[in-house]
Amino acid sequence: MSSLRKLMTAASVTAVATTLALSPAASASADVGASPSGAAPPTVTENTTWRVRQVDSIGAAVEFSFDARDLRFEVAGVHPLGSTPDGDTVTDASFTVEPAAPSDATGIQQVGDYTCVVQGNPDEYFFPLEPFHVSGQGNSWFLSYTYHPYLKWDARMVSGRWTDQLEVCATGGGHTWNGWRQNFQGTAVLLGTPTNYRIGNSWGQGVAPATGLVEASLNFQLSVGVLGIGGSVKVQPTGDTYTGNVGPENRLGDPPNTSWNINRVNAFYAAPSNFIWDGSPDFQGNVAQVLYEWYWDEPPAASIWGMANVWAHCGRSLGLCDDFN
Repeated sequence: MSSLRKLMTAASVTAVATTLALSPAASASADVGASPSGAAPPTVTENTTWRVRQVDSIGAAVEFSFDARDLRFEVAGVHPLGSTPDGDTVTDASFTVEPAAPSDATGIQQVGDYTCVVQGNPDEYFFPLEPFHVSGQGNSWFLSYTYHPYLKWDARMVSGRWTDQLEVCATGGGHTWNGWRQNFQGTAVLLGTPTNYRIGNSWGQGVAPATGLVEASLNFQLSVGVLGIGGSVKVQPTGDTYTGNVGPENRLGDPPNTSWNINRVNAFYAAPSNFIWDGSPDFQGNVAQVLYEWYWDEPPAASIWGMANVWAHCGRSLGLCDDFN
């Protein structure tokens, strides 16, 4: 290990949490969350009572600073992200960002082995950094994601120089109630710089029928040996979509600088929002993984962002649901 590493510094950056929501639907007690029992879906015309009347969304973006020298990964500061493409207004909501305790390291709704959790090995210059848990709850919604960062010094030789690699594994999801049915639930991870450092990514693709798990894994790119991180989240399986993408994703909002999207990976659950029986009130989510690399003596002066959002519509006729937020 070169002694020059001890001279490295890294910028400390801010943390943000913002909420995005449309005006909620009126409160009432009628409950029609699916096609009438024993009947086929009605012939749909415009303005029918079975049509979704509006879609609300709310989410958070949290910015983490990291230091490749002293292995810090931490949060500070709060900033709004603005509005979504549909014109949702910025509103107040309660989001909590805190270190994930060992007993809570898998977040909400996890099963089996600790997901996204791998034992470090300092002798091999492999270091788990502080994982963080981001959660939020409103009148009719809840979401919870955990972001696990791992740093590998001297990962491989590129053009005669050693590189470091940072992998972030994000897992979680959420659910809705009071007649609301989510049609999007997801997370994004990105590095806040327009320079491309992303060399690998993965997300959950579908649900394992036997377990109800959405799973994704990603290996570090090493000169010697194999090192990988596996993540999963247990959901209530539906016929809807569990997938992801890279770059911009409007349903998760934009970072302060859209040029950072080159380093972005998204993972989500998605469903139609045409009729009131579309979507799901049950726990849904996904797993996102991304791998970044830089020369060991040139770490990026940038932050890691974790973004999470839920979109939902009223699943009762005429939009007669309690407030969303």
